[in-house]
Amino acid sequence: MSGNGNADLTVQTTETSASQKAASFPRFLQKLVNGLDRIILPVNRVLYGLSKIVLFILMWLTCLDIVGRELFNKPITGTYELTGLMMVVIVFLSLSITQYYQEHIDITFLSDKLSPKAQAILSMVVYLVCFLFLIVLVWQFILYAQKLWQGNYISSDLRIPFSPFAIIASLGMIIFALSLLRDFFAAWLKGVDRHDA
Repeated sequence: MSGNGNADLTVQTTETSASQKAASFPRFLQKLVNGLDRIILPVNRVLYGLSKIVLFILMWLTCLDIVGRELFNKPITGTYELTGLMMVVIVFLSLSITQYYQEHIDITFLSDKLSPKAQAILSMVVYLVCFLFLIVLVWQFILYAQKLWQGNYISSDLRIPFSPFAIIASLGMIIFALSLLRDFFAAWLKGVDRHDA
């Protein structure tokens, strides 16, 4: 009789331990997402602020160039170069915050038909593939920036070095990759919550 009672107690203890572990995993994922949020969000805000400043400068540069060319027959030298280089800053420093707020274009007419758990799994796969792709891309951009630095590549009119812009693009992609990693864990958490519910 007592032996059977001990077996029941052992089974209950094992079941309790397993349910505690299962309950602690979503808490772990939530802490991971929150930790990444604390890192990514402030950096995103700074990078996005910089990209808005550069966009403002680019807007005025373009306006002044058009006015100078049309009214005074004196365009601003290097406007074309500056436009291209400023677009690097604007685009790459804005990628991560766009991902963070889920404002990239999604085509969901097929995935909307899937179950919530399948949607979470699909999101995890997409985020993981994009994250791994970006890691390779960052590595290649860093090598490219090194090549630009060593070769002293500069723009033709204003003699602006290209390597800092490749580094800026790399920085933007690193933060973008962290945002994708955060979304991967958030999708995993969503899938775990759906499974528990």
